[in-house]
Amino acid sequence: MERDSGTRLERMAVIGGVATGVVLGLAGNVFESGSRERDIAHVLSSIGLVVAAAILAVRLARSGYVPAAAGFAIFGIAEMMIWSTGGPSASGAEGTFATAVLFSAPGLGLVATAPGLPTWSRAAGALAAVLFAVHGFRYLGGATVTSEDGIVGVAYMLLAL
Repeated sequence: MERDSGTRLERMAVIGGVATGVVLGLAGNVFESGSRERDIAHVLSSIGLVVAAAILAVRLARSGYVPAAAGFAIFGIAEMMIWSTGGPSASGAEGTFATAVLFSAPGLGLVATAPGLPTWSRAAGALAAVLFAVHGFRYLGGATVTSEDGIVGVAYMLLAL
């Protein structure tokens, strides 16, 4: 019985974390770029995603899906990297953001290997991984990129799926 309540709590935390990530991530975009309101919505979105990713990493590791578990752990770390310089809209944060989404790419690629996830979900994650990688490599190649580039927006939308 105790195990069942723990599992329910885990599910609720994952659902709440992902819902917070998606809703506040999208809602934050209605505010002006660089505004305090936008940053607050986006940091709360990232916190939700990190919590969900950490729990999913533990659950998948317990179930024997170690690569996918590692992928969620890498994604959670990458989300935290975004805020290490004050957030994606902070002055000079473009490099940190580009690097963070570049690290998200292999993380999401590993998540896409989880056989327990629906095929459409794995495909959306793999496509998001490719788009994050393109954004990151564009930055490394010398292109001027920002957190508001369309390719990143599409990748986050796919991630929301």
